Amino acid sequence: MPAPVPGFIERLERQRDGALATIDGILERLNDEDREPTEVEQQTLTDARSTLERSQTQTTEWTEILESRAGGDELRNRVHGALARSGQAQPPGRVERDAAPPAATELWRSAGEYLADYVIARGHDIGYGSDREYDRARQRLDRADQTTADNPGILPTPILGPVVTFVMRQRPFLQAITSRPMPGGGKTFSRPTVTQHTIAGPQSGEKVALPSQKMTITGLQVTKATYGGTLDISFQDRDWTDPAILQIVIDDLAGQYALQTDNAACAAFVTAVTGTVALADATVPAQWLGAIYSAAEAVAASSANQLPDTLFVSPDVWRALGLLSDTQGRPLFPVLTPVNAYGQQDASTWAGNPFGLRLVVDGQFPAKTAVVGISSYSEFYEQVGGMVSVTEPSILGYQVAYYGYFAEATPAPSAFRKLVITTMPAMAEMADEAPAGGGVTGGRARPTR
Repeated sequence: MPAPVPGFIERLERQRDGALATIDGILERLNDEDREPTEVEQQTLTDARSTLERSQTQTTEWTEILESRAGGDELRNRVHGALARSGQAQPPGRVERDAAPPAATELWRSAGEYLADYVIARGHDIGYGSDREYDRARQRLDRADQTTADNPGILPTPILGPVVTFVMRQRPFLQAITSRPMPGGGKTFSRPTVTQHTIAGPQSGEKVALPSQKMTITGLQVTKATYGGTLDISFQDRDWTDPAILQIVIDDLAGQYALQTDNAACAAFVTAVTGTVALADATVPAQWLGAIYSAAEAVAASSANQLPDTLFVSPDVWRALGLLSDTQGRPLFPVLTPVNAYGQQDASTWAGNPFGLRLVVDGQFPAKTAVVGISSYSEFYEQVGGMVSVTEPSILGYQVAYYGYFAEATPAPSAFRKLVITTMPAMAEMADEAPAGGGVTGGRARPTR
């Protein structure tokens, strides 16, 4: 049997695996979001690289020590072997390794021997075996049992990292709209918006003045908000935990910052869009088609013939879209797109293109949210401060915080239309009403109000 790996080697391997997991996670996030690392992410990469280099250096040093010891043991065995062959000495440990343990004669050499002892011990009262055979059988059968319950003090509790956690890293709504830099000064700033355009038209006659109308530009006032969180960690918790608690806390604070800013932006956007189109029953494909095209017509009329490009929905509306089917039970937005499909959607991703629109699903939208519009006419502004920290020497504390400045605005709300949904599909329609072919009958799902 191979010798167990020393505890210090296992600890170094855990540190190395944790550092690699941190580096891989940040690089994967940067690749997915196609951006440069923030200050806190850069610092995290630096710390993880230092941990990786330190663990690799210490592993190398310990490996050299172990190899040196193994080489010395091998040389000693060769020396004693030579002495034994020359008749000058007995190789140390040879007899102990080759000889059977003292208690080995008491063990069973076969299943038959065990069965014989068992029969003698059980049947001695009715004449099986002599008293001597009975005593010997009982001694062999009545050995003390040793289990892990008898020695909990030496049972290790390994920790298999990384920590399992749901950290908010994606902000679907914010990733779909326009990002602009946050102005540096002031608590508020103005976003200029044209409320009246100039005009052009035919000249009514030679040397007659052309049509004229002044342009009116007003400022949409945007108020900055500060988001963040903090935690006070003891030196002991910072220094003794493995995986290190500090990086876990920083990642979680960053995730909570992302969650709260996305939630605020979704709420502000839904409030800003005031134009509506009725959608009485979200289980009827024809009503969806009518509502989408009515909203597109209204957006184009308000936006100089620009058609919408995006459908923003909450998860329950995404589900309603996925359940839409024709009269034969075939999905309206199938995974494999036939020539007559209205678009494509599947349950493994939020992405899709129902009715030719880019689908953006965000769990921070209120239930029954469905907004059709031109995504570039909604904006957010952000300045991420990242992690800040301070040491509290009198109490051996280490206080960390994560913060950022954030604001959201929709300068042109007329470029969007909200679908006002009355009836949504029930939760159990697939189990209750699915026909043998697997589709929803009647071209609709069972509704709920």
